[in-house]
Amino acid sequence: MNLSSTLIGLGILMLFIGPIILLIINQNRKTNSHKKQLMKFAQENDLRLSVFEIDPSILIGFDNSQKKIIYTEPSEKNKFHIINLKEITQVKIRTIDFPEREGKMNFISLIFSGKTQTEKQEMIFYDENIDAAPDSEVQYQLAKKWHTILQNHI
Repeated sequence: MNLSSTLIGLGILMLFIGPIILLIINQNRKTNSHKKQLMKFAQENDLRLSVFEIDPSILIGFDNSQKKIIYTEPSEKNKFHIINLKEITQVKIRTIDFPEREGKMNFISLIFSGKTQTEKQEMIFYDENIDAAPDSEVQYQLAKKWHTILQNHI
């Protein structure tokens, strides 16, 4: 095998692998940026996150010592919310299936009920109108994971 055919083979290989490598680097950069935003907001509010999740559709962090959750929803990437679990009595998973699209969840969220009925907050994990890309079943598993974590601390 001569040098020119080897170089042509490497060139073709890089033509196919190069975009994948760039995609991975770009995704890691976005994940690190989201993690910095989450940690910065936590630090500004004197929270120490014991558990956090960085997902393309939602950022969540939980401070076990203060029993507080911080999160941002898919439609509000830079607006964080804080929920104090000391004021919450119940956490439920809410899913909505549209009749015309059977077998597929179209909306997934956690609903936090407070000590009074007027104190209800909702953390959206998946909304088909906003998140066309993520798989609803993956988001449902993520919601179940966080439901379990939070239910143990109420």
